[in-house]
Amino acid sequence: MSANNREEESAAGAGGGSRRSRRYPANMQGVLQMSIANSTTDDNRTESSNAVPMSEERRQWLNQALSDMSVDVIREMKQNLDNLRSADATTEVKEVSLDNLIEWCENLDLAQDFHKIGGYESLGDLLRDENPEIRSRAADLIATLVQNNPYCQQRALEFDLMPSLLALLDDDNDDRVKIKALYAVSCMAREFDAGKEEFVKNDGFSHLLRAMQLDVEKLQIKAVFLLKALCVDESKYKDMLCDMGMVEQLVGLLITEHKPFHEHLLGALVNLVDDADGRSSRLISECRRPEFELRKVLLERIELVKGHDEYREEKEYAEKLLGVCFGVGDNSAVSEQCDR
Repeated sequence: MSANNREEESAAGAGGGSRRSRRYPANMQGVLQMSIANSTTDDNRTESSNAVPMSEERRQWLNQALSDMSVDVIREMKQNLDNLRSADATTEVKEVSLDNLIEWCENLDLAQDFHKIGGYESLGDLLRDENPEIRSRAADLIATLVQNNPYCQQRALEFDLMPSLLALLDDDNDDRVKIKALYAVSCMAREFDAGKEEFVKNDGFSHLLRAMQLDVEKLQIKAVFLLKALCVDESKYKDMLCDMGMVEQLVGLLITEHKPFHEHLLGALVNLVDDADGRSSRLISECRRPEFELRKVLLERIELVKGHDEYREEKEYAEKLLGVCFGVGDNSAVSEQCDR
């Protein structure tokens, strides 16, 4: 599971539900463990635990276990898809079926198999389901499918899932659905050029702005994380963000009542004004606009969090912004400014 896209997923937890135990392990490690458990006997155990060459009988057993695992899981995936497509299936059955598919599709090969057995044809309908639990799980399934998987990222674009997910982010009335939809968008766009292009084509940055303005902290954090990541990956987006008034929006959020989320806002501003790529001069000029009073805001924030170790990174971001945008270059100078 990639740290890049999962960094806030545990906090976002939208839609849990119990998951059935697998009949077979999901990865090679599990198969090998099962092989050892089933093939070690009193005859081949030794006190010295020396390695013993694999017998032909063991080899055949392991090959059969691998074959059985593959065939059976695919069959069960198809059965779960049938459950999701059935008009007679209860909501509980559909939730369990989605949970099963999410768990299986954490395996990259099974994620690709999900496309090959026709699973993508159902995703759009699931995102439009009247039940928010189904919508949130469907978005979570999409995120799982495309996570670090270029094959599945491309298939998701072909099925036009990006605009559907962005629409949920804007219009859904359930916060859990919004969080999972943004998570899926992030998995589809990051480190995948075609996904980034589709995100920009569908005015994705405007969707992020609106998500940040909602009073849902998990959603705000995810939106800022994606903003930061895309700016790092593609500095060409900085001019676009400047034209959109991104600095004004971030400063506007920063001057609200202090929240842990503000650390990420300051981190996003630092990424925007980082001029290593030569594209940030306009954004630095934006930060200096007198009406924003950003210098005052930063000095007040440093004073507010001073002495609180849990806000150390927020303080460091504020100090860096003061240095880049206003020429306040060291901690002593910052402290002097704060004392005035």
